[in-house]
Amino acid sequence: MQWRHPDAVHVCENWMLLFFSVIASTVMTAVLCVIPHLTRISSTLIFTGIGEIICFAILFAIDHETKWLIRSIINEGKSKLGIT
Repeated sequence: MQWRHPDAVHVCENWMLLFFSVIASTVMTAVLCVIPHLTRISSTLIFTGIGEIICFAILFAIDHETKWLIRSIINEGKSKLGIT
């Protein structure tokens, strides 16, 4: 019988999360590299926001923890606003 460290599964999950983040960041970077050079800070912030939305959308599609995080943020916002 082979000995396994108790945290072995946790380490594997961390590598998968890193892999998912690299995929999402790569797609976001590709999208941001396609747009023309920006000279105003407002347009830079807008396109960076678009890139982050793309990144979170990809993570939402492939990662369970991101789905949980986004749902909990939405539920917290609803409860603070009294929408429930």
